[in-house]
Amino acid sequence: MGDEAVLESILNGEMGPTHMPFALLERITENFSEERKIGQGGFALVYKGIYNGEDIAVKKFYDVQTLDNKHFENECDKLIKIKHPNIVRLVGYCYETQHKYVEYKGVLQFAHHICRILCFEYLQGGSLENHLNESRDHDWPTCYNIIEGTCEALNFLHKGYGSRVLHLDLKPGNILLDKYMGAKVADFGLSTSFNKTRITNTTTGTEYYMAPEFKSKRVISPKNDVYSLGIIIIEIMAGRIGYKIFSAMDDDPQELFIEQGNYKLARTDKCNNITIPISRIRSSGDMHQNSNKMCGS
Repeated sequence: MGDEAVLESILNGEMGPTHMPFALLERITENFSEERKIGQGGFALVYKGIYNGEDIAVKKFYDVQTLDNKHFENECDKLIKIKHPNIVRLVGYCYETQHKYVEYKGVLQFAHHICRILCFEYLQGGSLENHLNESRDHDWPTCYNIIEGTCEALNFLHKGYGSRVLHLDLKPGNILLDKYMGAKVADFGLSTSFNKTRITNTTTGTEYYMAPEFKSKRVISPKNDVYSLGIIIIEIMAGRIGYKIFSAMDDDPQELFIEQGNYKLARTDKCNNITIPISRIRSSGDMHQNSNKMCGS
């Protein structure tokens, strides 16, 4: 089967993730052109690849001496095994070593060039991060749909998958949205298998979304992801400004509650509670029905 036929079979769901030649990925991204670049992170650039009218996201890891294979192999290993509608689907991978003639200290010589690439289904809605930054005013069903999808993915990683997995870098930039605004969790480079609560030697991830016990004591447990999820939910409902006001409160107990049909954030042990109306949520019968369902009522 030719390279193009393999890619088509993968996109049609007839095959699982498989090796995709570098030459093919070069071709469908127009040689990884700037015009095809759709994102970047601490470890890779992401390009849009187009083959026979089908789109895929091509994540090309940086070729630098300080970046080993750990993040590439970890993400590839996890996503080959994990299959869930709310987790981004891996369609292929590429690991090739090329020899290029380059100049080093005035001398031309052959050098090893490592190509590490992961390919995913392309999600038209972009990242949740972009939607939050653009302050789009979504109604409650849309907000609920994003929250529910993220919760389903996290529940599957923590409980439904054969080996429990902690994401450890859950944030809006790692939540992608399809054309129906359904959420899919992505970027498993920092994820880890989990057996019991433990202490790690390094603190990795995005500090803004880190649990306090992880930042101060480097404790790893499912609570790390749950804490990150809590911040994301508040940001979806209250917006970035709403969360910053909420987090600026001191360590007094805080809660999210409904008052006169509106969701509000408040400190609970003061007479003069500080509340933040969440304007993105529309009062409706569906809002209360879906809220009860999500809370397990």
